[in-house]
Amino acid sequence: MAAWFGFLSACRSRALDPHASPDRWEPRLWALFAVVLLALGINKQRDLQTAFTEVGRVFGREEGWYETRRQYQYAFIGAVAVLAAFAGAPLIAATWRLDRALNFGALGLVLVLALVAVRAMSFHHVNALLGTHVLQVRVNWMLEIGGIGILIRASVLRLSRPSGTGTPLA
Repeated sequence: MAAWFGFLSACRSRALDPHASPDRWEPRLWALFAVVLLALGINKQRDLQTAFTEVGRVFGREEGWYETRRQYQYAFIGAVAVLAAFAGAPLIAATWRLDRALNFGALGLVLVLALVAVRAMSFHHVNALLGTHVLQVRVNWMLEIGGIGILIRASVLRLSRPSGTGTPLA
């Protein structure tokens, strides 16, 4: 649903400003949100991260470093954190002076991608944290559904306006 709303927002932002240059960022960023969410939805249905984890285990055993995997896991966490900062910060910065709904959507996408990266690490202590409950709701669900909800809300805000004037979020 979030991917569909992102696609509609991309179409709306392009259609309502026929004088915009073809390299205008707003429709492209909404389309990026839609494509990323569609890919994540397909991944969730096909459970590709489990296959990726299993390939890593097999590779680690074959190469003889599986028993010392913690140091590689920590290096992976560091790399993911750096990658998230280098990907997330420019995305939010790129949307900062554009439509506020688009900026809000970028924040939602960064949250969802950060959760996906953390979950992909598949460390037992991280999985235990994500499985804890706050007010009878799993932390994992709060982050995932929260990020997707932010993206949907941003798209609805964008779709409710006739132009990309950058009006503040309501």
